[in-house]
Amino acid sequence: MHQNPVKAGVCKRVEEYKWSSEQSYQEYMNGWIDTDLVLGMLSADRRSAIKKYNEFMSEEETADYENIKVIGGTLVNRPEKERIQKIIKRKSLDEILIATGVSEGEFNLIKNGSRGRDLTGYKLKYAIEASKSNYSMKEIGENIRVSDVAIIQMLRRNTNKNDLIS
Repeated sequence: MHQNPVKAGVCKRVEEYKWSSEQSYQEYMNGWIDTDLVLGMLSADRRSAIKKYNEFMSEEETADYENIKVIGGTLVNRPEKERIQKIIKRKSLDEILIATGVSEGEFNLIKNGSRGRDLTGYKLKYAIEASKSNYSMKEIGENIRVSDVAIIQMLRRNTNKNDLIS
């Protein structure tokens, strides 16, 4: 889809098309675009996923997807099957929150959307670990009654990009 403007002759390279969400796959921006699913399919490591994404985007598109015939049911290749199994086995968001070391009272405050400054460290650790487990920013935020944008802003304010990618 990102290559459609190139195919249509609107621009020469994907990154030249200003209306594309392609830039969101390069860095943490545009909180309303969830890139976790696509990048997570390429690698669990964000840095590696971005590298693979860039390699994929630089390849010339030659397949004719409109004339592909599907035989049987769903097509799931081995890496995708392994990724799905990882997601099924991953810790729940509440388990991740508990693993931050919160007390029962702090857990309940966080789950009820408390904005207490003394809870920020727990929320930050929770958000980092949950994102490493391939949860979307929306899922992470909804679990503790804050918006995905609030989660993204907290991560930007309190971490550097290398912490989020590793």
